[in-house]
Amino acid sequence: MFKIHRVGPTRGDILKTVAYYRRSTNIQEHSLAMQEHKAYNKAIQEGLIIDEEYKDDAISGKSRIDDRRALKHLIEEIEQNKIKNLLVYKRDRLTRDAIQYIKLYRLFRDKNVNVIFTSDDEPPIQNSPVGELIEILLAAMVEREGQQIVERIKASIESDFLAGKNPGTLPFGYSVDRDNGNTIRQNEDEVELIRAMYRLAIEGKTIREISTYAREKWPQRKWTGTSVRKLLQNPTYVGIRFLNIRGLPQLKQEYSQLAIIEDDDWHKVQELLEQSPTKKRAPLPQAEFLLNNLLYCKPCKQLLVGLGRRRGQAISHFYKCSSCNQRIEKKAVEDFVIESSLIYVKSLFLTHYPKLLERYRFRNYTTFKIRLTQLERQLSKVTRQLNYNTQDYLFGEMEPKERMAVEDKLLTIYDKIVDLKKSKEKVEAEIASLNELPEKSKEL
Repeated sequence: MFKIHRVGPTRGDILKTVAYYRRSTNIQEHSLAMQEHKAYNKAIQEGLIIDEEYKDDAISGKSRIDDRRALKHLIEEIEQNKIKNLLVYKRDRLTRDAIQYIKLYRLFRDKNVNVIFTSDDEPPIQNSPVGELIEILLAAMVEREGQQIVERIKASIESDFLAGKNPGTLPFGYSVDRDNGNTIRQNEDEVELIRAMYRLAIEGKTIREISTYAREKWPQRKWTGTSVRKLLQNPTYVGIRFLNIRGLPQLKQEYSQLAIIEDDDWHKVQELLEQSPTKKRAPLPQAEFLLNNLLYCKPCKQLLVGLGRRRGQAISHFYKCSSCNQRIEKKAVEDFVIESSLIYVKSLFLTHYPKLLERYRFRNYTTFKIRLTQLERQLSKVTRQLNYNTQDYLFGEMEPKERMAVEDKLLTIYDKIVDLKKSKEKVEAEIASLNELPEKSKEL
């Protein structure tokens, strides 16, 4: 099979013809080689030359677009109006998520990208209101098909496990003979070490002592207290396997060909392990990450996440990129940002403080003057009421009850005058303070 590519650089005004390939696993029937072959044949039929190829290998169609580097790069090229024709095997190669697919469909439509499916039985895209409805239905069908594939895989794994054909990933002591029908083989040297470790546990040796023994006998493997404890607790060594599949209850099945430890010995070791609880490490002290959701990785354009790590007694905190694993020490970057911010704020203060101060003074001075005018008007009005009611009280003829009512009214008016005068004094003090601001700022 030969490939046709454009020779030499493309002119800036020539839009590219590209091809996109994806497969979920390295044993999937829609292999990358098959998709490439289909794309080249289709390009010849359409009289096109493939300028660039985008490949996502061993990536699920349900994964997020941000986790698929090739597709993400392709989308960036389309958004920059660099793509004219896109060759792809089927819709499900782009994504098996209906919402993601509709977003891609609208992007292709808005950017006038001509999508060419290379599979003979894949219906073409129609850029019309009715076509969008059809694409929504097809996207839902593709997503449902993906769910059915997952369900069939789960059912197949469950069936093989319960039939004793596939015990899953095996622990230390076993290997799979690929050249002999995937038969399970016990590795004699490893099995002998496992039996010795169980004997030491029954004799009362500690996990640390058993770990030391294992490191001496099998130095090519990393033996820790946790790994030794897990090995001694593993039911595989008595021929029992458990299988966990997301969305299904835990499965248990006997695999007698895997048994290398007597059942009584295994249970005796479990009782001894329960009597010697594991020493839990103290949790990492919580740290406040001041720049969470603010720092970005320059190469990946991804947010940096604040994390902590313990090495021996030393504890470190840092910001880490979830994509390329680059990291920067927490204290160093936070000190740098704080220091830079202070320098910036100081420069703003020195440069713009007089203008800001005058703006603040003018705005508040106007507000207080309006308030003072309102208080003076209210005070004048209430004072007139006091004078009128005082004259009526002193010189008017009235019954005792009426006189008592006027007395109460006079007291109420007087209290109101006192409150208004206090408010007026406060506003006048604020105005005086604002008038003193320019001189005080010079002192600062």
